[in-house]
Amino acid sequence: MVWHEVFRVRSYETDPHARASVPSLCHYLQEAAGNHARDLGVSVEHLAEADLTWVLSRLHVVLDRQPAWREDVHLHTWPTGENGLYAYRAFLLQTADGTVWGRATSAWLLMHRTRRRPVRIPPMIREIRLPDRPSPLPEAFERLTAPEAFTRRQSFRVHYADLDMNQHLNNVRYIAWALDGIAPVLEPDYRLAELEIQFRAEATLGDAVVAESRDVAPVPRPVVAHRLSHAETDRDLALARSVWEPRA
Repeated sequence: MVWHEVFRVRSYETDPHARASVPSLCHYLQEAAGNHARDLGVSVEHLAEADLTWVLSRLHVVLDRQPAWREDVHLHTWPTGENGLYAYRAFLLQTADGTVWGRATSAWLLMHRTRRRPVRIPPMIREIRLPDRPSPLPEAFERLTAPEAFTRRQSFRVHYADLDMNQHLNNVRYIAWALDGIAPVLEPDYRLAELEIQFRAEATLGDAVVAESRDVAPVPRPVVAHRLSHAETDRDLALARSVWEPRA
């Protein structure tokens, strides 16, 4: 019941330090989750028959390091339960010799594709046999809030290449845009050690998105609050918190 998949870090997935970028690692998580769901018979392809799809609601990632270009990432993932509305999934990222360097947990909603409304987890998913393996991170996600004011601001436009198979902005693009304003400031001396993000609304083709951030804790371990919002309505699209550590 634990899915194992190996990803080799490609050159186009690296950051300026020749390490797998955090958005690339999040792509690995999403891909492995989808492949395991297909193996369990509850993938987006299976759910499409009932006009349902999976939507990522929360993600919490903790990284001890980032793998280098051409390094193999051994990713293990498994479902850890549900509470009626959310289904939970855990991840471990390891080296070839089994050394754990990354942990993540996630919460997923089932969405009715036509009505664009969440639905309760059906019996076919609730009855999946869970492995006797706890989540490596707490599943009780912290409440994320936005500061009253931000110190950094960028604007983005949703292009066709940014869309996922549900015709909405891909969740990894949210992460990339949230980090884009702060990474050039911190990454010369710091690396991302922890990221927690809550996806709150969808963006579609042509939407203008505003990405804002503000430092909420100082060095030597900076903590940054992030907000992505719809430029026209000011509606929250995502809230996030990133934690940074000095580079070794």
